Amino acid sequence: MKNLISLPTASYFTPLTKSPLLRRTLLVCALIHVAYQAFIWIPAAFACAANGRDVDVYFRAARHLLRHKPLYDLTPGHSPMFDYLYSPQFAVALTPFVRMGQHNFASAQYVLIVLAFWYFAYLLAKISLPKPTLNAVLLWGLALAVSPKVYFCMGMGQVQPLLWVAFALSVISDRWRGVLLGVTLQIKTYALVPLVFAAWKERRMVVVPALLVIVAGIALGLLAGGWTKFWEWRQAIEYVAANSELLRPDNISFSVLALRGFMPAGWTPPAILPVWVSVYLKLMSIAGPLFVWRLCHRMPTQKQFAWVSMAGMVFAPICWAFYLTAGYVLVALYLRDYSQSTLAKVESQESDEQPAIAHS
Repeated sequence: MKNLISLPTASYFTPLTKSPLLRRTLLVCALIHVAYQAFIWIPAAFACAANGRDVDVYFRAARHLLRHKPLYDLTPGHSPMFDYLYSPQFAVALTPFVRMGQHNFASAQYVLIVLAFWYFAYLLAKISLPKPTLNAVLLWGLALAVSPKVYFCMGMGQVQPLLWVAFALSVISDRWRGVLLGVTLQIKTYALVPLVFAAWKERRMVVVPALLVIVAGIALGLLAGGWTKFWEWRQAIEYVAANSELLRPDNISFSVLALRGFMPAGWTPPAILPVWVSVYLKLMSIAGPLFVWRLCHRMPTQKQFAWVSMAGMVFAPICWAFYLTAGYVLVALYLRDYSQSTLAKVESQESDEQPAIAHS
C-alpha cells in the first residue's frame, strides 16, 4: 500500500499523503465499504420483499398503464408522498419490464443502482484527477457511502443514482448535454432552468438534441392515454405543491425552509396550503436557480452549469438529502482546480531549481 495515492496523479489528496496512517485508514475503510456493499447490502436488497419502496411505485405505475388503470392518485385528502409523480412517458418506458414480475423488476433496478453508484464514483475521480485511479474511485465511493441518506435512497430503489450519473455526464460532456438534460427534465422537473441555461450558453448544440428527446418522450407519453395523462400529471404535481406534507423536516428544500421558519412564530399550516404558498414555491423553483445563475456568471461554464443545476435541486419544492449527493460534482471540479494549481507550483519550483543546479 506504499504508493496507493501519490503526487501528482492525486495531488488534491496532499494532506492525506502527509499522514500515511490516515491514508491507509481511509483506504481500509473504503475496502470495508466495498465488502459491506458486496456481501451484505446487495444480498439483502435482492432478498427484500417489501412493497413500500420507490421501485415498487415505479412497477405499479407501469402495470397500471398496461391494465388501463389510473396512473395518478387524485383522491382529495390523501398523502401524496408515496404516489407516482413522474411523467407518463417514464411509466411507458418501464412497461416492457413488467413481465419480469415485481421482485425481478426490483432486483434489476438494484443492479442498475449499484452500477450507477460506482460509475458516479468513477466520474468524480475522472473530473477531479488528470488520470483516475482505482484508489480514487474507492475513496469517492466511500465519500458517497457516508453521505446523508445515500443508502436509504439506494434501498428504496430510487431513480436518483441514475440522475447523479446523468448530472455528472452533462457537466463534462458537451456532446450529450442536451440529450441528458432532455431526459432528466422528463423525470425531474428541477432540470428546467439548467436546461434553459445550457440552451442559452450553447444554442443549437443543446437545443436540438434536447427538443428531439423531449418530443420523443411526449410522443411516448401520448401512447399511454393521450393528453389526459399529462393533465393528470399536472394535477398530481399541483396537489403535492399544495400539500402541507411538504413542510416535513426531511424536506430540505431552501424554498420550504423559508416557509418552515414561520411555524415557530405561531403559523399552523392547514392540510391544504394557501394558494399563495403554491405560487411562492413555483416562483422560487425558478427564481432561485436564476439568482444563482446571476451570481456565478463569471465562472467557467462547467462550474456555472453545475451551480445552476444544484440550485434547481435545492430550490425545488421537494429536495431530499440524497439529492445533494450530486453536489460532489462541484467538489470534484474545485478539487481539479486545486490539483492543477498544485501541480503547476511543483513544476514551477522544479524549473526554478534546474538553473540553480546548473550554475552550481
